[in-house]
Amino acid sequence: MGRTLGIMVLIALAGLAAGCGDDSEEAGSAEMARVEAQRDVEARNVETVRTVVAQLEKGEVGVFQRLFAPDFKLYYPSSSVTPVSREDAMGLAKMMVTAVPDLAYSVLDIFPAGDRVVLRLAFQGTHRAATEEKPYALTRIEGGALILFRLRDGLIVEEIIDGDALGLFRQLGLELRPKERGR
Repeated sequence: MGRTLGIMVLIALAGLAAGCGDDSEEAGSAEMARVEAQRDVEARNVETVRTVVAQLEKGEVGVFQRLFAPDFKLYYPSSSVTPVSREDAMGLAKMMVTAVPDLAYSVLDIFPAGDRVVLRLAFQGTHRAATEEKPYALTRIEGGALILFRLRDGLIVEEIIDGDALGLFRQLGLELRPKERGR
């Protein structure tokens, strides 16, 4: 009798262990599916940002209509508390394409982080501007930026840029002067 009871307890424990194994296996499969889905979203987000860079390099500012959400917000510099709208950001891009038509970008680093993509890039081109001295002045420029994009449903909803604006202004011959006292 004692031996039969021992065997029955072992069988019950084996059945319990097998049942727990099935739950554990299902949980593992669900977690793996979640991780794979997140990886796929992150890969699409990186591809979206790469597409934006490539389109802007070609001067295709219409990419704002296709890949930026209507409620898009641009923060530049990153400490800005007043965001720039999608339409205003598109206007800035048009101005840049006109001023630097040969603008070329180099993606130095790009990686996903959840619903965000971090991009470090370098750029160079020839700034074309009319001045009083010359009707068409050409100035070679180069610089870089660190940009954080946030995406939702395949569209960019936020962009935060940190770049060397002072270095760019200096390349263009602009100077910062201290304020006069009393002003």
